[in-house]
Amino acid sequence: IGKVNEYKSTVDKVAASKNDLIKKNEWVLSHPVIDVSNRDAEHEWENLDFKDSACSEVNFNDAGWKVMNLPVNWENTEVGNFDGAVWFRKKIEIPKAWIGKELIAELGPIDDMDRTFINGKFIGGIEKIGYWDKPRVYNIPKEIITDSVLNIAIRVIDCGGGGGIFGNNVKMNIHPVNDSGFVTLSGGWKYLPVAEEYKYGKFYIYKIENSEFYSRPKTSVDITENTPTVLYNGMIAPIIPYGIKGVIWYQGESNSSKAYSYKTLLPLMIENWRGNWGEGNFPFYYVQIAPFTYSQTEKSFIIRDAQFSTLSIPNTGMAVTLDIATVNNIHPPDKQDVGKRLALWALAKDYHKKVTYSGPLYKSMKIDKNKIVLTFNYAGKGLVLKKIKDETNFIVAGEDKKFVKADVTVKGGKLIVSNPEVKKPVAVRYTWSNTEEATLFNSEMLPASTFRADNWDE
Repeated sequence: IGKVNEYKSTVDKVAASKNDLIKKNEWVLSHPVIDVSNRDAEHEWENLDFKDSACSEVNFNDAGWKVMNLPVNWENTEVGNFDGAVWFRKKIEIPKAWIGKELIAELGPIDDMDRTFINGKFIGGIEKIGYWDKPRVYNIPKEIITDSVLNIAIRVIDCGGGGGIFGNNVKMNIHPVNDSGFVTLSGGWKYLPVAEEYKYGKFYIYKIENSEFYSRPKTSVDITENTPTVLYNGMIAPIIPYGIKGVIWYQGESNSSKAYSYKTLLPLMIENWRGNWGEGNFPFYYVQIAPFTYSQTEKSFIIRDAQFSTLSIPNTGMAVTLDIATVNNIHPPDKQDVGKRLALWALAKDYHKKVTYSGPLYKSMKIDKNKIVLTFNYAGKGLVLKKIKDETNFIVAGEDKKFVKADVTVKGGKLIVSNPEVKKPVAVRYTWSNTEEATLFNSEMLPASTFRADNWDE
């Protein structure tokens, strides 16, 4: 931490909040608990009873509940980093002409699960993991619509990461089946957390009477899996007394919003682990994160570049995943190839098998008039270029630092890069975006890493 000052204040807060954290922990653990980890996996989350069914009723007294403006991830509200069950209630007025008609409720995506009620009647819900980004669209039977005032109640369960009704204003509305008019559902909703997944699979139940959650002890810092020191002290430090053969590491996505610090963080972590174990420079093999449609403020290509540069540390290796991405899913489903590529490094370096274990890694560049010649390590018997929709995913720039798409040709183990508009090229970059995928491979069809042949500031 001493070498990365941006985390110092958080670490200081964690240390200073020890007594408050103990008080909060004791308060939570004093409540009744449901252990869902003992349930059948297929039905693990269905029909959980938190003694909260009254929250769906029309005449339930929610006067003491606080208000949250939806849509939003509740981590960005006063609720903070909370995993568990939260009820939302809202009363709306619809046109009288809609009374007795079948309506549709559009709620947008809900992270992770929901049970939705209109006028006290259950109209739909999803109670399985994996549908956190699925928009909820439920039919409301005409028999329920007996008045121009509707009472809506939704129980949301979040079991990790972001939580809540988080889509956008346009996707939150109620409208008739065959009518262009609508009533928005965005804006203020009353809410009350009723159960907290404080330990994995264990929900501690808070009384809905007197809105008990609001008396939960507060701390100056939330302790979650994203809090600096938490994962290390909880999962790594306890096993340091034991021997270690090596490490495989797959991480970096959560750092994409502060990508430039990763060039410091990853090498420091390797140094830290090796130092704490005291067993020398044991193997540390990691996965370069895959392309994904991150937000504009996140720069996963900078993370990938930092992972590439970390190969300068002795006894490290990197499995590239630019060709097995699913850009709409941050967790690509093809883990088998990821495992195989990590295994290749271990087979070659630790078990001394004669296998090709890396795709092309940028080595050097040479300017040849209006072209740039690139050379690579691990080019195998020659480089292979595969265009994606006629794109090479290479860009080139002159001294003006304005990058344009590059023309690329293969010459054995080298690449010739140019563009007619760039008369004096000085820099090349490859897959320099969040979503661009692999076009360059070696003869063994292992993909090349993201790279930049310049040291310009972004």
